Amino acid sequence: MSMADEFRAFCEEIRLDNLFEMQTSAGEIAKKLNKHYYGIDIDTESHLYIVGSVGRSTAVKGSSDLDIIFDLPDSVYKKYNAYESNGQSQLLQDVKAGLKERYPNTKM
Repeated sequence: MSMADEFRAFCEEIRLDNLFEMQTSAGEIAKKLNKHYYGIDIDTESHLYIVGSVGRSTAVKGSSDLDIIFDLPDSVYKKYNAYESNGQSQLLQDVKAGLKERYPNTKM
């Protein structure tokens, strides 16, 4: 077996094997947050971006974390930015509450 063949075999062996499940989870999160913040009921990754190793297609087999960014409406930013204190914490609590509806048994 040539070095090229060995390298191909190695790459195949470490290839991420749960990408579909991760994309499904991202779609579910997008749907919940889109409904909560935009009032739209779509499960596409509208306003949601998969970043990190999964987004760069560098994640390997056994990866379980999914890094995402969700683009909130400007009005939400203004609301929480206007708080005298703990605005960021309150925003995170609001996001958490929205996701808890979808993932009631997940520790957040």
